[in-house]
Amino acid sequence: MGETEEYTDGVGDATSVAVRHATKRRRRVTTDDDLDAKLSSLERAVYELDDETGRLEGKAMVLARMPWYSTRLHDQQSSRVIHVYLQMFQYGFKIHNPVDAVKQERFLRSVCRDDMVFCGGNWSTHGVDKLIHAFRIYSSLHPNYIMHPKYFEVVRNDEDNGDVVCDVQCTVSQRLTRETVAVFFPHIMSQEHLVQILVGRDILVDTNVSFGFTPAGLIDAFTVTMSREKAFAQLLGVEAAAMLADGQQYLSLVT
Repeated sequence: MGETEEYTDGVGDATSVAVRHATKRRRRVTTDDDLDAKLSSLERAVYELDDETGRLEGKAMVLARMPWYSTRLHDQQSSRVIHVYLQMFQYGFKIHNPVDAVKQERFLRSVCRDDMVFCGGNWSTHGVDKLIHAFRIYSSLHPNYIMHPKYFEVVRNDEDNGDVVCDVQCTVSQRLTRETVAVFFPHIMSQEHLVQILVGRDILVDTNVSFGFTPAGLIDAFTVTMSREKAFAQLLGVEAAAMLADGQQYLSLVT
């Protein structure tokens, strides 16, 4: 009886050991399978991440080549500058109000590059100082100066560097005095009848002002085109307007 019990216990122990080994093997197999599955999952995640990274890099490259995206806020900034300019200079340079004139000059210096280009239909010069000087003189010689904006639009000028141009279409109302005629049309001063026709008259001049903005938001080009011949033709007729244009001295403002 005793030996049988020992033999039975030995068999039981051997069986228990075998079961434990089998369980461990199954666990190792299961663990290995789990590791393989996890590695496969990680590999897929890495591949997907690579794909996504490539997609985003490609998208970034495309966006970098689309200046309209980065220009949109720049357009808004440029538009705000134009709105302030139109309000501040609606009545020209306020030379008779030193406080306002100082504010106007500070504004121009804050929004313009020092070496900006200031030009018209057939002339060109450089520097914000020239712009301020010319504007001051022009306003002093044209009393009752009023700028009536019609519309303005923002256009993208250079797709490579994101420069922006704002075109403003307006009508400028200005009164002619004897001093105005003497300074800008000295060649007709001997024709008193013509001078008398001009003095005291208000003329409406169609004007286009183009503002060029750098990517930094500063004005680097200011181009003004005034249709004076058309305005004088409506007042005097085509022949007299052509005579005025032949000897006009508006270029003296910027030379």
